[in-house]
Amino acid sequence: MKITFAAPKLPDGGTIVTGVAANKKLSPTAAALDKRSGGALKRAISASRFEGKRGQLLDVLAPAN
Repeated sequence: MKITFAAPKLPDGGTIVTGVAANKKLSPTAAALDKRSGGALKRAISASRFEGKRGQLLDVLAPAN
């Protein structure tokens, strides 16, 4: 497996890891992804027990757009 780091920008494909702070506050990159996906991140967060606490993960598989 090869892992690389790049300047923050939205890629056209692949896996994206982004931050969400406590109280479900989206990072700027997460907010851009949410907007680009038509609100898929916020819907996924709302439909789960995810709160953005340390150590929590939320997988969002194949969102639209």
